[in-house]
Amino acid sequence: MEIQNNLSNASNIILSKPSKENLGDDNAFIMAELLELDNFDDKDLKACCPYHDEDTASFIYNKKNHTFHCFGCSKTVDIIDVLMEKGNTFLEAT
Repeated sequence: MEIQNNLSNASNIILSKPSKENLGDDNAFIMAELLELDNFDDKDLKACCPYHDEDTASFIYNKKNHTFHCFGCSKTVDIIDVLMEKGNTFLEAT
């Protein structure tokens, strides 16, 4: 009985956390804030890459994969990557 209660509690915790798929385009805005993208274009969901110096926005949000990809340095990150860069563990980020 106790095992069933623990599994039920775990399921409720997992289901109560929003997934990156459920967040949709809000992922882009959350990541832009966490990465401190000053020049974030909220219409086209792009900015200059925070991982290298550049003058033209090449850090573009992919709505299908829920990731940012830089076409200058080839870096791709999702919200979990960004949260882990900010000091969260994988379990905290997921």
